[in-house]
Amino acid sequence: MRIKRNYLGGFLSHFPVKPGRSMGSQAKGGGLAGRAPILPYDAIPLTGRNGWINLLRLWNSDGFQRSHLVMVRNFERLGPVYRERIGNQESLYIFLPEDVATLVKAEGTTPRRMSIASWVAHRELRSYVLGVFLKNGDEWRTARIALNKEVAAPLAVAGFTPLLDSVARDFVAMVRRLQPGSWDLQTQLFRFSLEASCHALYGRRLGLLETENCPEAERFLQAVKVMLKTTFPILFLPVPLLKYLNTKLWRDHVAAWDTIFQYGTY
Repeated sequence: MRIKRNYLGGFLSHFPVKPGRSMGSQAKGGGLAGRAPILPYDAIPLTGRNGWINLLRLWNSDGFQRSHLVMVRNFERLGPVYRERIGNQESLYIFLPEDVATLVKAEGTTPRRMSIASWVAHRELRSYVLGVFLKNGDEWRTARIALNKEVAAPLAVAGFTPLLDSVARDFVAMVRRLQPGSWDLQTQLFRFSLEASCHALYGRRLGLLETENCPEAERFLQAVKVMLKTTFPILFLPVPLLKYLNTKLWRDHVAAWDTIFQYGTY
Protein backbone atom coordinates (compact mmCIF):
# COMPACT_ATOMS: atom_id res chain seq x y z
CA MET A 1 0.00 0.00 0.00
CA ARG A 2 1.32 3.44 -1.01
CA ILE A 3 0.25 6.57 0.88
CA LYS A 4 1.19 10.20 0.26
CA ARG A 5 2.65 11.93 3.30
CA ASN A 6 -0.19 14.48 3.36
CA TYR A 7 -2.71 11.65 3.75
CA LEU A 8 -1.17 9.90 6.73
CA GLY A 9 -3.25 11.64 9.41
CA GLY A 10 -2.75 10.11 12.87
CA PHE A 11 -1.76 6.73 11.51
CA LEU A 12 1.98 7.03 12.21
CA SER A 13 1.45 7.28 15.94
CA HIS A 14 0.45 3.61 15.82
CA PHE A 15 3.75 2.54 14.21
CA PRO A 16 6.93 1.95 16.22
CA VAL A 17 9.55 2.09 13.46
CA LYS A 18 13.20 1.24 14.01
CA PRO A 19 15.35 2.73 11.24
CA GLY A 20 17.74 0.47 9.36
CA ARG A 21 16.06 -2.83 10.21
CA SER A 22 16.18 -5.41 7.45
CA MET A 23 13.20 -7.12 5.87
CA GLY A 24 13.91 -10.29 7.81
CA SER A 25 14.10 -8.66 11.22
CA GLN A 26 11.00 -6.53 10.58
CA ALA A 27 8.82 -8.99 8.74
CA LYS A 28 9.53 -12.12 10.79
CA GLY A 29 6.80 -12.73 13.33
CA GLY A 30 4.36 -10.16 11.90
CA GLY A 31 3.99 -6.42 11.61
CA LEU A 32 5.56 -3.51 13.38
CA ALA A 33 2.68 -2.36 15.55
CA GLY A 34 3.19 -2.67 19.30
CA ARG A 35 6.71 -4.07 19.20
CA ALA A 36 9.11 -1.17 19.79
CA PRO A 37 9.27 2.42 21.04
CA ILE A 38 7.54 4.92 18.77
CA LEU A 39 9.96 7.01 16.71
CA PRO A 40 9.26 10.11 14.57
CA TYR A 41 8.27 10.00 10.91
CA ASP A 42 11.79 10.90 9.76
CA ALA A 43 13.12 7.70 11.37
CA ILE A 44 11.35 5.57 8.74
CA PRO A 45 13.90 4.27 6.18
CA LEU A 46 14.13 6.39 3.02
CA THR A 47 15.03 5.22 -0.51
CA GLY A 48 16.83 8.46 -1.41
CA ARG A 49 16.81 12.06 -0.20
CA ASN A 50 16.58 14.00 -3.50
CA GLY A 51 13.19 13.41 -5.12
CA TRP A 52 14.15 14.86 -8.50
CA ILE A 53 17.29 12.75 -8.80
CA ASN A 54 15.23 9.71 -7.81
CA LEU A 55 12.69 10.62 -10.52
CA LEU A 56 15.42 10.91 -13.16
CA ARG A 57 16.88 7.54 -12.18
CA LEU A 58 13.45 5.93 -12.29
CA TRP A 59 12.73 7.43 -15.69
CA ASN A 60 16.08 6.42 -17.21
CA SER A 61 15.80 2.84 -15.93
CA ASP A 62 12.22 2.41 -17.20
CA GLY A 63 11.20 2.05 -13.56
CA PHE A 64 7.66 3.27 -14.23
CA GLN A 65 6.99 0.10 -16.20
CA ARG A 66 8.76 -2.10 -13.63
CA SER A 67 7.53 -0.44 -10.46
CA HIS A 68 6.63 -3.80 -8.88
CA LEU A 69 10.25 -4.94 -9.19
CA VAL A 70 11.49 -1.63 -7.75
CA MET A 71 9.20 -2.12 -4.74
CA VAL A 72 10.46 -5.68 -4.23
CA ARG A 73 14.06 -4.42 -4.11
CA ASN A 74 13.16 -1.64 -1.69
CA PHE A 75 11.24 -4.09 0.49
CA GLU A 76 14.23 -6.41 0.66
CA ARG A 77 16.61 -3.56 1.41
CA LEU A 78 14.56 -1.36 3.78
CA GLY A 79 11.83 -3.57 5.21
CA PRO A 80 8.02 -3.60 5.07
CA VAL A 81 7.60 0.11 5.88
CA TYR A 82 9.68 2.70 4.06
CA ARG A 83 9.55 6.20 2.59
CA GLU A 84 10.18 7.24 -0.99
CA ARG A 85 10.67 10.67 -2.55
CA ILE A 86 9.93 10.86 -6.27
CA GLY A 87 9.68 14.28 -7.91
CA ASN A 88 7.51 16.53 -5.75
CA GLN A 89 5.88 13.67 -3.84
CA GLU A 90 6.85 11.80 -0.71
CA SER A 91 5.10 8.50 -0.03
CA LEU A 92 5.01 5.84 2.66
CA TYR A 93 4.88 2.20 1.54
CA ILE A 94 3.31 -0.47 3.77
CA PHE A 95 3.53 -4.14 2.79
CA LEU A 96 2.41 -6.42 5.63
CA PRO A 97 -1.34 -7.11 5.99
CA GLU A 98 -1.31 -6.59 9.75
CA ASP A 99 0.25 -3.14 9.30
CA VAL A 100 -2.32 -2.23 6.66
CA ALA A 101 -4.99 -3.29 9.17
CA THR A 102 -3.49 -0.85 11.68
CA LEU A 103 -3.80 1.91 9.10
CA VAL A 104 -7.42 1.08 8.32
CA LYS A 105 -8.35 1.07 12.01
CA ALA A 106 -6.68 4.45 12.54
CA GLU A 107 -8.43 6.09 9.59
CA GLY A 108 -11.94 6.16 11.03
CA THR A 109 -15.16 6.38 9.02
CA THR A 110 -14.06 9.26 6.76
CA PRO A 111 -10.47 8.49 5.74
CA ARG A 112 -8.36 11.00 3.86
CA ARG A 113 -7.72 9.00 0.70
CA MET A 114 -4.88 9.66 -1.74
CA SER A 115 -6.14 11.58 -4.74
CA ILE A 116 -4.77 11.30 -8.29
CA ALA A 117 -4.20 14.89 -9.40
CA SER A 118 -4.16 14.19 -13.14
CA TRP A 119 -7.51 12.36 -13.00
CA VAL A 120 -9.07 15.20 -11.01
CA ALA A 121 -7.57 17.78 -13.40
CA HIS A 122 -9.09 16.03 -16.43
CA ARG A 123 -12.53 15.95 -14.85
CA GLU A 124 -12.29 19.61 -13.92
CA LEU A 125 -11.10 20.45 -17.45
CA ARG A 126 -14.12 18.70 -18.99
CA SER A 127 -16.57 19.69 -16.18
CA TYR A 128 -17.17 16.06 -15.19
CA VAL A 129 -18.35 15.12 -11.70
CA LEU A 130 -15.78 13.35 -9.54
CA GLY A 131 -16.56 9.68 -8.93
CA VAL A 132 -16.37 7.94 -5.58
CA PHE A 133 -12.75 6.95 -6.25
CA LEU A 134 -11.65 10.60 -6.25
CA LYS A 135 -13.79 11.93 -3.39
CA ASN A 136 -12.83 12.36 0.26
CA GLY A 137 -14.32 12.87 3.70
CA ASP A 138 -18.10 12.97 4.20
CA GLU A 139 -18.66 13.29 0.45
CA TRP A 140 -16.76 10.04 -0.13
CA ARG A 141 -18.59 8.25 2.70
CA THR A 142 -22.02 9.23 1.39
CA ALA A 143 -21.19 8.07 -2.13
CA ARG A 144 -19.54 4.88 -0.89
CA ILE A 145 -22.53 3.87 1.26
CA ALA A 146 -24.84 4.33 -1.73
CA LEU A 147 -22.44 2.39 -3.96
CA ASN A 148 -22.12 -0.46 -1.45
CA LYS A 149 -25.83 -1.19 -1.77
CA GLU A 150 -25.53 -1.45 -5.54
CA VAL A 151 -22.29 -3.41 -5.99
CA ALA A 152 -20.95 -4.72 -2.66
CA ALA A 153 -23.97 -6.20 -0.86
CA PRO A 154 -24.24 -10.02 -1.16
CA LEU A 155 -27.42 -9.85 -3.23
CA ALA A 156 -25.89 -7.25 -5.55
CA VAL A 157 -22.72 -9.32 -6.02
CA ALA A 158 -24.83 -12.37 -6.85
CA GLY A 159 -26.49 -10.38 -9.62
CA PHE A 160 -23.15 -9.87 -11.37
CA THR A 161 -22.27 -13.57 -11.35
CA PRO A 162 -24.08 -14.50 -14.61
CA LEU A 163 -22.46 -11.56 -16.41
CA LEU A 164 -18.95 -12.45 -15.27
CA ASP A 165 -19.57 -16.14 -15.92
CA SER A 166 -20.41 -15.49 -19.57
CA VAL A 167 -17.23 -13.44 -20.01
CA ALA A 168 -15.14 -16.11 -18.28
CA ARG A 169 -16.53 -18.81 -20.59
CA ASP A 170 -15.73 -16.71 -23.65
CA PHE A 171 -12.22 -16.09 -22.33
CA VAL A 172 -11.59 -19.82 -21.89
CA ALA A 173 -12.92 -20.46 -25.41
CA MET A 174 -10.63 -17.76 -26.81
CA VAL A 175 -7.57 -19.23 -25.07
CA ARG A 176 -8.36 -22.64 -26.53
CA ARG A 177 -8.49 -21.12 -30.03
CA LEU A 178 -5.06 -19.53 -29.72
CA GLN A 179 -1.96 -21.36 -30.87
CA PRO A 180 0.43 -22.36 -28.04
CA GLY A 181 3.22 -19.83 -27.71
CA SER A 182 1.47 -17.28 -29.96
CA TRP A 183 -0.11 -15.15 -27.24
CA ASP A 184 0.80 -13.23 -24.11
CA LEU A 185 -1.09 -14.09 -20.90
CA GLN A 186 -0.85 -10.59 -19.42
CA THR A 187 -2.32 -9.00 -22.55
CA GLN A 188 -5.20 -11.46 -22.73
CA LEU A 189 -5.98 -11.11 -19.00
CA PHE A 190 -6.11 -7.35 -19.51
CA ARG A 191 -8.66 -7.89 -22.28
CA PHE A 192 -10.65 -10.21 -20.00
CA SER A 193 -10.69 -7.71 -17.13
CA LEU A 194 -11.89 -4.86 -19.38
CA GLU A 195 -14.54 -7.04 -20.99
CA ALA A 196 -15.82 -8.24 -17.61
CA SER A 197 -15.77 -4.75 -16.03
CA CYS A 198 -17.67 -3.12 -18.87
CA HIS A 199 -20.21 -5.93 -19.01
CA ALA A 200 -20.85 -5.52 -15.27
CA LEU A 201 -20.87 -1.69 -15.28
CA TYR A 202 -22.63 -0.92 -18.56
CA GLY A 203 -24.46 -4.15 -19.32
CA ARG A 204 -22.82 -4.47 -22.73
CA ARG A 205 -19.93 -6.37 -24.25
CA LEU A 206 -16.89 -4.78 -25.88
CA GLY A 207 -16.06 -7.73 -28.11
CA LEU A 208 -12.41 -7.92 -26.98
CA LEU A 209 -12.55 -11.71 -26.78
CA GLU A 210 -13.89 -12.27 -30.28
CA THR A 211 -11.91 -13.70 -33.20
CA GLU A 212 -12.23 -10.37 -35.03
CA ASN A 213 -12.23 -7.44 -32.63
CA CYS A 214 -14.36 -4.35 -33.12
CA PRO A 215 -12.23 -1.28 -34.09
CA GLU A 216 -14.04 0.88 -31.51
CA ALA A 217 -13.37 -1.70 -28.81
CA GLU A 218 -9.68 -1.76 -29.75
CA ARG A 219 -9.63 2.04 -29.59
CA PHE A 220 -11.08 1.91 -26.09
CA LEU A 221 -8.55 -0.76 -25.08
CA GLN A 222 -5.61 1.30 -26.30
CA ALA A 223 -6.97 4.40 -24.53
CA VAL A 224 -7.08 2.55 -21.21
CA LYS A 225 -3.51 1.36 -21.75
CA VAL A 226 -2.28 4.89 -22.48
CA MET A 227 -4.20 6.31 -19.50
CA LEU A 228 -2.59 3.80 -17.12
CA LYS A 229 0.87 4.20 -18.65
CA THR A 230 0.82 8.01 -18.40
CA THR A 231 -0.78 8.15 -14.95
CA PHE A 232 2.20 6.74 -13.07
CA PRO A 233 4.87 9.28 -14.13
CA ILE A 234 2.41 12.17 -13.75
CA LEU A 235 1.89 11.14 -10.11
CA PHE A 236 5.34 12.57 -9.36
CA LEU A 237 5.17 15.75 -11.46
CA PRO A 238 3.30 19.07 -10.91
CA VAL A 239 0.11 18.79 -12.98
CA PRO A 240 -0.32 22.61 -13.34
CA LEU A 241 3.17 22.78 -14.90
CA LEU A 242 2.42 19.93 -17.30
CA LYS A 243 -0.80 21.68 -18.33
CA TYR A 244 0.93 25.05 -18.75
CA LEU A 245 3.70 23.57 -20.91
CA ASN A 246 1.16 21.38 -22.73
CA THR A 247 3.62 18.48 -22.68
CA LYS A 248 3.09 15.38 -24.80
CA LEU A 249 2.70 13.36 -21.63
CA TRP A 250 -0.22 15.55 -20.55
CA ARG A 251 -1.79 15.66 -24.04
CA ASP A 252 -1.66 11.86 -24.31
CA HIS A 253 -3.20 11.50 -20.85
CA VAL A 254 -6.09 13.87 -21.61
CA ALA A 255 -6.74 12.30 -25.03
CA ALA A 256 -6.87 8.83 -23.48
CA TRP A 257 -9.36 9.94 -20.83
CA ASP A 258 -11.48 11.68 -23.48
CA THR A 259 -11.74 8.42 -25.43
CA ILE A 260 -12.64 6.47 -22.28
CA PHE A 261 -15.39 8.93 -21.37
CA GLN A 262 -16.72 8.97 -24.94
CA TYR A 263 -17.17 5.22 -24.81
CA GLY A 264 -18.77 5.36 -21.36
CA THR A 265 -21.41 7.85 -22.54
CA TYR A 266 -22.46 5.96 -25.70
